[in-house]
Amino acid sequence: MNIQTTDLYYAAWLQVIGCNMETITNSGTKKLFILTDAQNRTNLKDSFFNERPESAVVGLKFANAIRNLKTLIHS
Repeated sequence: MNIQTTDLYYAAWLQVIGCNMETITNSGTKKLFILTDAQNRTNLKDSFFNERPESAVVGLKFANAIRNLKTLIHS
């Protein structure tokens, strides 16, 4: 299942929970992150934005994913 988002933090969280980054493209003035979820999980966006218990991740991994994405979009 493909997931598309312009939200850097949501994209970082998706990577931490195991989604694979496929590509980053331009979407107007923003970047569009396209990821795949091999597990075809549903309600990922709901879990992240509504702070469901299953959305908890290790803080250091999340911070590293954010830094890595920022490096990719600025290189």
